[in-house]
Amino acid sequence: LDWARFWGSFNFRLFALDPRWYSPLVADASNHTCGEPSLGYAPLPSRLGVRCQRAHTWQHMRLSLGPHDGATHTELGRRALAEMVADIESGHMFDAVAVMERMQDSARILDHVVPLKNKSWAHEMGAPHSAIKESAGTPRTVTHGSERWRAEEIADLERTRREPLRSQVMEHIAADVVLYNAAVRRLDAQLKALRLMTAP
Repeated sequence: LDWARFWGSFNFRLFALDPRWYSPLVADASNHTCGEPSLGYAPLPSRLGVRCQRAHTWQHMRLSLGPHDGATHTELGRRALAEMVADIESGHMFDAVAVMERMQDSARILDHVVPLKNKSWAHEMGAPHSAIKESAGTPRTVTHGSERWRAEEIADLERTRREPLRSQVMEHIAADVVLYNAAVRRLDAQLKALRLMTAP
């Protein structure tokens, strides 16, 4: 819950950098600004229980959106989110959409839309530039030791799927869930259009 509260709908903020959405959202949020915006002061959503704070650079986008951060709490935010979804699903925003949890499908799409010279995206995704070459020449993906926390990760995930924690987490990442689902729909539409859809 602390993680979800701290990060919120991070991808919504990245999409909101588009001037179509950034300008109206931030212009309206400035009506609620406390302190001096140029110094990084901006409002936080009231649901966080903090009125103002000095923002680090990486947080400034969130704070500059004011009450519209998270998209689902204001009409202006919901309208921007709906337009983002429409742009994703129409193909207007991206030439190709990839989804991490659908890595193989994503790689097949990328092979068609942005092919690599003498390489496949599936191979490149499975063997990042940071891979260490074993003596036999087979790439070994560097995990940075993340497997040590695998059991803790699974336990946290199972706990988050249960109420009331699930609803609390979803409140903070609701906009990103909407964008993710739109990306999955676009991924499936691309597979179908390229005739790459696998048989069930």
